Amino acid sequence: MTHEDLINYVVDEDVSRVKSVLDDASIKTKVHSLEYSINLGDGMIKCIRQTIDINVNDPITDGKISGVFQDVTDLRNAERQVKTLALYDSFTGLPNRVFFKRLLTKKVLSSKRHKQQFALLDINFDNFMRINSNLGHDIGDKLILSACGRLKNTLHNYDELISTQEQEVFNSSFLAHLGGDNFIILLSDIKSADDAAVVARRINSTFSEAFNIQNNEIHVPISIGIGLYPNDAINADDLLKKASSALHNAKETGKNCYRFYTKEMNVLSFQRLAMETSLRKALEQKQFELYYQPKISLEDHRIIGAEALIRWNHPEMGLVSPAEFISLAESTGLILPILQGLKEFGCSISIDDFGTGYSSLSYLKRLPISKLKIDQSFIREIMHDNDDSIIVNAVIALAHSLGLSVIAEGVEEKDQLEYLSMHKCDAIQGYFYSRPLAAADFYQWAKKYELENLSEAPVKLVG
Repeated sequence: MTHEDLINYVVDEDVSRVKSVLDDASIKTKVHSLEYSINLGDGMIKCIRQTIDINVNDPITDGKISGVFQDVTDLRNAERQVKTLALYDSFTGLPNRVFFKRLLTKKVLSSKRHKQQFALLDINFDNFMRINSNLGHDIGDKLILSACGRLKNTLHNYDELISTQEQEVFNSSFLAHLGGDNFIILLSDIKSADDAAVVARRINSTFSEAFNIQNNEIHVPISIGIGLYPNDAINADDLLKKASSALHNAKETGKNCYRFYTKEMNVLSFQRLAMETSLRKALEQKQFELYYQPKISLEDHRIIGAEALIRWNHPEMGLVSPAEFISLAESTGLILPILQGLKEFGCSISIDDFGTGYSSLSYLKRLPISKLKIDQSFIREIMHDNDDSIIVNAVIALAHSLGLSVIAEGVEEKDQLEYLSMHKCDAIQGYFYSRPLAAADFYQWAKKYELENLSEAPVKLVG
């Protein structure tokens, strides 16, 4: 058999390696040994172990390949099966405790090196033993498999969420079965404890729906314990213990819930959950109010509209500042219905505080944006800080290239106004003209401004 004859059978991923050994064997007169896979057609793949002997000086063989071929397919399949049994749970097909512990150890080292956070979610069914006792182990086994499917679907949605946020993550989520009704999840590269809480709540919500197993409607609430790296522990064993301790706490304090290892995290999580619940109720009960700050055109100094500044009129807490609920609305997905509601009310939407905080270039594609607002932190020192002026000029150019108008906020001085006008900013707002006003007060201010400055111009309240 010639080199070419052999290579024609070798699978693509092994070709370069086999060629390298054959080339080496053709130069060095000695026996070589290698293992590779060949394709015999009709989907039949065989694993071959071969000893190669090419005597380039033998006129009889004329440089052809000689040696021994041995089919080791069954041996390698058996080895893979043994490895699979060692690392995967034969019942659910998920990674087992050994595999998970190995991965967790590597994740700790990687996260330490890259200064990243991650979370463990230790999950256990509530009252699973009672289900086994009353309905039998066969039903219990089928329930475990169905629950496994729900967890996979929940984490698949989590991975998609991570992807849309453009985070560079490896194994955003990793699910393992530790035995019985005990599952564990590793959430990679979280930004805060809130990320873990969001997933835990989603899992609890998913399991609030009953399972139907052989015509048995079974409700299986679950408890979840959360351990955070590096907040709670800095090695794999301790982190597993902390997540397990948090799980025990969840079961002791009512079940069908999640708990963090630290008391402080539990308090913060409950506060966030209460705020999220109130926020959803605020949307339903229309508790949001609008205050208005005039926007003035730098072309002719007319009122071209107003920024509608949202305020949450909470029945118990009173007026809640956007600083206290906008970030929560963004992380829970409630920001979109809030913005859409404003748009339906007649407001066009701009990106506030562009270049800082939660403002993102990705919003230019994801949201129905018509304007950009330059954050007042850049305007404040625009006459004295060269970096601020460069940033402002760049934002104006970017917005205009995208067909967006630009508004500078926080304008308080005349020289700031003149600078922005010279650099083609479209409009300004700030205390130079007026602070945010309730609707009735704003209407009176606008009429007075127009009468004193531009009596022939119409008043447009919102833009």
